[in-house]
Amino acid sequence: MKRQTSGIAVSLLFGLLMLTSGCQGNSNAATKSKFFCGNAQYLGKNVPATIVHNPNSDRDFTIIIWKPDNYYFGNQWNPRKRCDQVSRRFQDIYDRDGLQYVTATVASWINDREVPVVCGVKSKSATCDQDDLLFTLETKDEPYAVLDDLMEIRQAPDNNTPLTRGVNDSKNSGKKQQVFYDLSEVLKVEKSPKQQSNPNNGAAF
Repeated sequence: MKRQTSGIAVSLLFGLLMLTSGCQGNSNAATKSKFFCGNAQYLGKNVPATIVHNPNSDRDFTIIIWKPDNYYFGNQWNPRKRCDQVSRRFQDIYDRDGLQYVTATVASWINDREVPVVCGVKSKSATCDQDDLLFTLETKDEPYAVLDDLMEIRQAPDNNTPLTRGVNDSKNSGKKQQVFYDLSEVLKVEKSPKQQSNPNNGAAF
């Protein structure tokens, strides 16, 4: 069932999670993955996309597709600017070996109000601080539900068509304990050719 959502489409986060060098703390620049804002096809359109280049496979994987018509965060944060900013955040956290876990929570340090966010942290004991911020969600989004969707995509990437969530369809997982998505386990999984990142086989958040 399709669920109407906010302005990001996460395309087979498998691409990000399958990095074979980043979370290992390899200091060799030649083997370090690179995150950048590029372009990808989404529903027949060429749109901004956060992409990672994996030097081990010499392939690019689309992580996030930024819907071109989404201006939820205002004109000053248009899809291209969000793509640039979030891509830099992925790279910064990756470079300091902080992309061991992905976690979601509700932060109160953004404009003195509670905002759902997704962060990259090094350990389960780490808190989601400003330096760990990957991207913010719309206020209607339940952060744990976002992680659940990402895990579902990782477990069965070929069976997931784009998901959408709207104000009336936003689900509440009911979880009170913070959930950490362990990237180190995903790194052990071999990627088959059929699991190559496809912008149209992802989840729209």
